[in-house]
Amino acid sequence: MIGMSFISFAALVGVSAIVALVLHYWVKYRTVEGFEGFLGKVIVGWLGAWLGSPVLGHWPVNLSFADIYPIPAFLGALSTVFSVVLLFKTLSSLALQVGGNVAATAMMGGPQKGAA
Repeated sequence: MIGMSFISFAALVGVSAIVALVLHYWVKYRTVEGFEGFLGKVIVGWLGAWLGSPVLGHWPVNLSFADIYPIPAFLGALSTVFSVVLLFKTLSSLALQVGGNVAATAMMGGPQKGAA
């Protein structure tokens, strides 16, 4: 699928846009508000949909469109978008300010403000 046609590219964009719409606007699973967050999910979802068939397999055999198998593409996009949002939520929770210090520094026993 490295040299894919425009129809295949558009099908993957469609799958990733559906996943992004559901996760961003309906489920509200997001770290960045607005259109930028939605567009980021479409891009990440496209990568997941592109890797879905090679990783999860080419099934069902009788259901394919422009060399795209929609079920593995959908599962790849969903898992990739969910994982990336979870990663950024985890990283942002570690960078919260706790008493003037970054939480990760405070958890690791670093110097704390006013602890003299």
